[in-house]
Amino acid sequence: KYLPRLAWAAVADNPFLNHSAALAVNPTTTTTTDGGDSSSSTTTTTSLPTLDITISEDDPILGQGAGGVTRKVLYQGQYVALKEYGGAMTSDGLPESERHWATVASQLQCDAVVQVLGQTATSGALVMEYLDGYTALAGPPSLQSCSRDVYDETVDRIVMTTADAHVLISKLLQTLSRLHAAGICHGDLYGHNILVRPHQPSQVRLTDWGAAFGYDVHDARYAPYVQWMELRALAVLVEEVQEHFLTHKNREPSPLLERFINYLREELAAAHASVMEEKDGDDAVYNLSFETVLVWWKQQQLSDMARQFQVD
Repeated sequence: KYLPRLAWAAVADNPFLNHSAALAVNPTTTTTTDGGDSSSSTTTTTSLPTLDITISEDDPILGQGAGGVTRKVLYQGQYVALKEYGGAMTSDGLPESERHWATVASQLQCDAVVQVLGQTATSGALVMEYLDGYTALAGPPSLQSCSRDVYDETVDRIVMTTADAHVLISKLLQTLSRLHAAGICHGDLYGHNILVRPHQPSQVRLTDWGAAFGYDVHDARYAPYVQWMELRALAVLVEEVQEHFLTHKNREPSPLLERFINYLREELAAAHASVMEEKDGDDAVYNLSFETVLVWWKQQQLSDMARQFQVD
């Protein structure tokens, strides 16, 4: 909480997250406890349909990263996206954790979340809906860009109007708000983990749940800081959409996105300033969450619509 510019934190599968409070959103989750005392460890499993799918090296690769390879595979006459994991542990955490949170997120029925269909019987590969014609919003960070995505190729490939950008950000914000209300942090909110249609980028899906983790939204000791971190990641993403697509490519930056960027910067700065000014015994936490940000966003959209209908 003392790192005001932190946007991504690799905490998935750390022991301090071994609690079941956030898992209540998933009706198919079962919880087991080792031992009978209060210090025993808790593990969770998610019931996923087991699908008999044969994978071939000839199946086209849709994406590849440190965690594994995602392929386009034919199953029962339809294509699915199948993610094979490279080992028992990925760069973000554990494969079973990714399968769990991807499933929980898809059960929330958010518009911008890829739907999970099951897992393979042999390797436990994650089976998801196949998104025909979608492409990543950005390329992953390079040695030169460090923690920032690379947009050089995707800017040429994706046609994004100002209206498209507004819908894209709106859908992501609504999805993230719903996820965090359920106690789920995506943990890796980057352009390269967002899929869009090149000529209709308002059609958007959030992918890659390897860094996702659950948390107790009612625990004031750390829950607000989890949301502030992911809000910081969202602010970076909005800045990049504004800069690369609307300002540099279209030469038409969005006033709404500019206000949104400034709002997020100011609110995050105020939130972290409040932490530094905390006094012993002071339990008050700055009121900044995905819910309050979503309310602000909708109010701004309504104000812009009202201005369009104003009569001089």
